[in-house]
Amino acid sequence: MSVAPTLPSHALRRIAALVSAALVAAVVGVGGPLPSAQAAAGITLAKSGPATVLADAAAAYTLTAANPSTNPTAAPEYNVSFRDVLPVGVTYVPGSTTPTSAGEPRVVVDATTGAQTLIWSNVTDLQVGDSFALGFSADTDATVLPVGATFTNTGSVYSSTDPRKIPSFSATGLPVAGSFTESATSAPVTTTVSALTITKSEPSPESELLRGVHDQTTV
Repeated sequence: MSVAPTLPSHALRRIAALVSAALVAAVVGVGGPLPSAQAAAGITLAKSGPATVLADAAAAYTLTAANPSTNPTAAPEYNVSFRDVLPVGVTYVPGSTTPTSAGEPRVVVDATTGAQTLIWSNVTDLQVGDSFALGFSADTDATVLPVGATFTNTGSVYSSTDPRKIPSFSATGLPVAGSFTESATSAPVTTTVSALTITKSEPSPESELLRGVHDQTTV
């Protein structure tokens, strides 16, 4: 009876390495390149607004789009367009958009709920490291949002790396797939409807000490 020869340990390690490399090559060949770390966002959006608003009063909001230079593949973003779906009971204040160069938004009203979708199309371009702030105001309806009610709102932004492509939106205000290459949505802003606000002021700016037992300066 013959006995199969035993390979030396260094030969066995070499064979194991070759088999491992072949398996990795097979996986890459079937499924494409191995996944890499996710790239930074091509465009970002931040939204700011008041924590409280008086009943039946207007709330001011700002949408700030940015093209961060921290993105290693950052490129100029063209035809930046903003979209904001207002909650039911909140409506756009005509003429409140700033800067005025952004123009008035297209207002799409939901036939069922009455909610407004605001669309500012092709407002600006963003070079790498640039940002753009869009402001507007929205009225609150006390019959829909009485004192103590809260409402939440988010905004979104769309852009294209192709200067000839402008983000487009459907008749109902939804973004049309394929019309943009980058998009971002802001974190939600929650606002509470209040009955009153308190403002305190001191009309003496000289920073003098009050006479008597007081030890506080005026401000």
